[in-house]
Amino acid sequence: AMYHLGYIYSNGEGGVERNAKEGLEWYVKAAREGDVEAMINAGHILHAGTEGVPRDDERAVEFLKMASECGDSVARATLGNIKANADA
Repeated sequence: AMYHLGYIYSNGEGGVERNAKEGLEWYVKAAREGDVEAMINAGHILHAGTEGVPRDDERAVEFLKMASECGDSVARATLGNIKANADA
C-alpha cells in the first residue's frame, strides 16, 4: 500500500495532484519495509532531483544499495552510473 501511495503521488495518478516530495516520503516508508521497487524509485527521485526534492546522491546511493543487495540489476546499473559520473 505504501508503494502504491508513492506511485500515485509521484505520478499524479487517480485525480491526485503530482507531488514528488510526498511520493518520495511514501517510497521511503515502503523501502524501509523491504519493498525493492520503492527502494529503486526513491533512489531515482533523489538522484534526479525534482519538484520539491533536491538532488541528493548520498541518499540516492543508500536506497539503490539496498535494492542492489536484494539482487536488483537496475539498481546495480544506476549505482555504476552514479559512480562513473562522480569519477568523471
